[in-house]
Amino acid sequence: MKLRMLKEINGVDWDSYDVIFLASGFEERSIFVLQQMPASVVDRCVVLGFADDREKLNRQQNDLEFFRRGLTPFLADSISAYEERIRQGLTGVMRVGGAPLKVFVDYSVMTRAWYGYLLTWLRYSEDISAAVVDWAYAHGNYLGEFEPLRIEEVTAIQGFEGGCASARRTVAFFGLGYDRYATLAVHELIEPDSVVCYVARESEDDPRCAHVLKQNKEILEMSGVAPVFVPLGNLREAFRILHEQFTQVPEEDEVLAVPMGPKSHVLATLMVGQFVPKVTCMHARGSRSKPVPVSATGELSCWRTEYN
Repeated sequence: MKLRMLKEINGVDWDSYDVIFLASGFEERSIFVLQQMPASVVDRCVVLGFADDREKLNRQQNDLEFFRRGLTPFLADSISAYEERIRQGLTGVMRVGGAPLKVFVDYSVMTRAWYGYLLTWLRYSEDISAAVVDWAYAHGNYLGEFEPLRIEEVTAIQGFEGGCASARRTVAFFGLGYDRYATLAVHELIEPDSVVCYVARESEDDPRCAHVLKQNKEILEMSGVAPVFVPLGNLREAFRILHEQFTQVPEEDEVLAVPMGPKSHVLATLMVGQFVPKVTCMHARGSRSKPVPVSATGELSCWRTEYN
């Protein structure tokens, strides 16, 4: 199936979904969407948990909130086990006739490997002929400073290994966030020929954008070109801008997309990667000794994608 439509929706019709994917992590905002959900749809939920970080910040309280509603986060030691659980959730529902599969995904605290697999399944699955997927992102208040992210490995996200075997040059698109030194470390590891940076900006005087630009002055200087500004909550516009940027790269050059900023930009990057075959989407895996607490602002961005 191919992505045919992307539009914003206001309000969630919970009873319309065949399956609802949630995640329990250590951020306080993990349960923001859960708290908006009626009890009547609990039996349609698949909750993914993280095998590690079980003692950090709000993790135990979040797990307890899921337990209290009759939901047990799924834990596994391998990505393949999570992929199988997601696949089971997608294929284990009963639909009437040829109605499209309807899915809700709260990706606010999910790892990109999980929703990346869901995108890959949508593209290649032969189990269904049409799907409607609503992607929800709970915006967050970051309640502390980011400690350095220690990079452990940089890999291509499974299912998004594009590239060009005979590429003359490599162009890296870095989505910038608060991880200044981690971004520089990734740049050193992949050694691109040129760099383009994209940054979340909601308005011309956006203070968070100004902070990110200040934090990433070295990589911006290496780039030598003005950063590309991408909205945080408008998934359709983010898709449009990144698609335009990636397709402007000469055909003979390879594109490495390294989104290190907000999850909405990661999702938009992965979606564009499915449209532009030469794009390889990278994941810089790392850890912090002390994670940053993130509460929900109360704002929820929800975007609908249709596949057939």
